[in-house]
Formats: sequence, structure tokens, C-alpha cells
Amino acid sequence: MLVTHILSLSLFYSSWCAGILFGTLTVSLAFIFTLSSSHILQISFSLFGAIGGPILTVFTAGIFFPCINAEGGLCALISGVICGLWICIGNTFITSRTDNDRLPLTIENCSSKILQNISSSIVTATTNTSITTVNIIKTTTWSFYSLSYLYYATACLIVGIPVGFIISAITGFNSRSQVNPRLLAWQARSFYRHFPNWLPPQTANDQEFNPISSTYIEKTEILDMKLPRLQVINNNNNKNSINRK
Repeated sequence: MLVTHILSLSLFYSSWCAGILFGTLTVSLAFIFTLSSSHILQISFSLFGAIGGPILTVFTAGIFFPCINAEGGLCALISGVICGLWICIGNTFITSRTDNDRLPLTIENCSSKILQNISSSIVTATTNTSITTVNIIKTTTWSFYSLSYLYYATACLIVGIPVGFIISAITGFNSRSQVNPRLLAWQARSFYRHFPNWLPPQTANDQEFNPISSTYIEKTEILDMKLPRLQVINNNNNKNSINRK
């Protein structure tokens, strides 16, 4: 009874803490979105590009650049996450400062005369007005945060691949185990032949990684080992049948 009472209290407090946590997160996100001029769909795509870009970097490095080792792939993933979140968060708050300028709510020093009390019924008047056009040219300078959210994954890829190469060069590349060429894209195999000679060889012959031949050899060896035993058993059975007769 005591154990069940403790478990019920722990479940109650855990659900209570989870409700407070998620409620606080919801209110915090709502407050952050009010400070941003972006829409919720744009923010979701931005986060998807910032987080999915590093994963794309790791898969691209594994398919097209087999010389990148595990340390290089890990550093490429971390650098891609940092770059993607940096652009996403910076773009969210930098654009909110420039594009979300609200107009003042006061009517002080307003030149309009709509607040005057007009006691006359209808007054018709003609006024001569001169209209002058002013060309307002807004100069915008390109910045790192003005990148579209659709290119966040590409930015992570551009940053992560060189970082993976540099870390792999420092740690000795992926020379400890060769890669089956059938696991690589054909573009990577043809492109990898033109790499400099100081890069270690990454691919081996297809015969060394032929699973059909290896399994066939293993099966034939097992059958060869079992055949003599089967012959001995058959001979013993024949002798027993003859003796019975």
C-alpha cells in the first residue's frame, strides 16, 4: 500500500511539473513570436533547415567523400548545427528590429482636422493643391542574416564539408578500413579517381566484398563436412538391416 501511494504521488507531481514546463514553454514561444516579423510557417521551415542541414551534410560526406573519417563527420555535424542555428536565430531577431517598427498610437501634432466640430450642414469648397512626388529610395545592404530560410541546409552543407575535410586531414583520414565501391555513388567513384595521390585509397575491388561468393563458399564447405558423416550413417544403417535379416 505504501509503495502504491508513493507511486501515485510521484505520478501526480510529475504530471504537474510537466504541465508547468510545457505551459511555460508555450507562453515563452508565443512571446518570442510576437517579437519576430516572420510567420510561423517560415520559422518552422527555418528550424527544419537549420537542423536537417547538418544531417544532410553527414550523409553527403559519407556518399561522396569516403576519405572523411568519424571525427571529421562528427565535427561537420556540430559545425553545421552551429551555423544553421546561428543564421536562424540571428535572422529572426535582426529582421524583427528593422521590419517590425510599429506606428505611434498618439495623435499629438497631427495635421488632420477631422477632430474639429463642424456645425454647418454641407460646405462645398474648392482648394488648389500642388502635389509633389518624392522618390524614396531605400538602400538595403546584404548581410549574412538576409539569407533565405530555404538555403539554410545549403549553408550548413557548405560549412560542414570543409570542416570535415580539415579535421579528417588532421586525424589521418579514413585509411583504416576500405569502403565497398558499391556503397558509393557512381559520380563519387569517377570523381575520386582525380583526387591527389596524398589521399589514401578508400575503395577496394568488388570481389573482396562479394557477399554471394563468400556465402556460397561457406555453404559448400559445410556440405563437404557433412557428407562423410552422412555416408557413415548410411553404411551403419545398411549393416544393421543386413544383420537383422
